[in-house]
Amino acid sequence: MLKAGNGGDLFAAYGGVFGLQMVCFLGAALMTRRLDVVGFRNTVKTRFADVVEMAVD
Repeated sequence: MLKAGNGGDLFAAYGGVFGLQMVCFLGAALMTRRLDVVGFRNTVKTRFADVVEMAVD
């Protein structure tokens, strides 16, 4: 499949896959900067406390 997309050039095929991986990795790295870790932890703590409270009742 890799060779068919690039006219049989295996080096270009692997280079294209590597380039796609780099682009996806950079996109993921940029998206992690937007995450609010403290807010997420607070939300999880609140929900976990609610679940424990319901289980005790």
